[in-house]
Amino acid sequence: MHTFNAPVAQCIEHRASNAEVAGEIPAGSTISSPINDTMLNTQDYFDKHLLRLDGELSELWRRRRIRVPLDEPIQRGWRRFHVLTAKATKRPDKDVLLALLEIIGTMTIRNSPEFRKKRGSGRWRRYIEIEQPLREITVGEWERRRLPETWKPYFRQEKRCHFRVWHDALIFASPEVFELRIEPNLITETCICDPAVEQRIAEIKGLLWHRNAICRLDWLYGYSRRCRESIRQKLFDKIAQRELREAMQNTLEVDPVAFIQRIRISFRRIISIFPM
Repeated sequence: MHTFNAPVAQCIEHRASNAEVAGEIPAGSTISSPINDTMLNTQDYFDKHLLRLDGELSELWRRRRIRVPLDEPIQRGWRRFHVLTAKATKRPDKDVLLALLEIIGTMTIRNSPEFRKKRGSGRWRRYIEIEQPLREITVGEWERRRLPETWKPYFRQEKRCHFRVWHDALIFASPEVFELRIEPNLITETCICDPAVEQRIAEIKGLLWHRNAICRLDWLYGYSRRCRESIRQKLFDKIAQRELREAMQNTLEVDPVAFIQRIRISFRRIISIFPM
């Protein structure tokens, strides 16, 4: 804590009063001395610049692909999904069932129109139908989606174990109002990379990897990572270990008729042959 003596304090007061009279500082405002100002150094500005680049890079990765419609649809396999039965379309709550179908309905895609899988082998081989039940909703998801309470009578609540944790799940009570339909899976649009976004991503990645700036960014986020050279050396070590393991497993490179014999070395004979 810095303390000022009386003459210095009077001088600061005098300068402040002169500034107020001149109109440079409005009356009643506080004047901060250079000692109490927190000035950012070059490293702080560099860290802020890295954080801005990382935020921009995350945003660019999210919108790097754009959807482009195809001139002609392309069939890629078959899809099976839930629809309302003919009897359910005549119910007065048809709109509610369609809204629920968008939430609990599922879709499966396969290369064949027969949604069956093989079970067993040999004479015991048989094909069974692939099950495709409706999706279950947890109580937390119901509250997060803010679904209306008038839909609760369509479900029954049960306990379900998910990742060794028991949750309260809501299961649709009348699955017979839905049926499965198989249709060709038609692709009407494709995703391509935006050249301008890809160029900007390459520029930012080049800036972050220059002089190990990515390690500084990881340090700002609290991650511990070594410098780029150590990462590269670790990668080279993994490649060398893999090549050595493959060479040891590959017996074709070794001569199978090579004669291996243990030779006993006698130091007396060596001394007699090569006298010192």
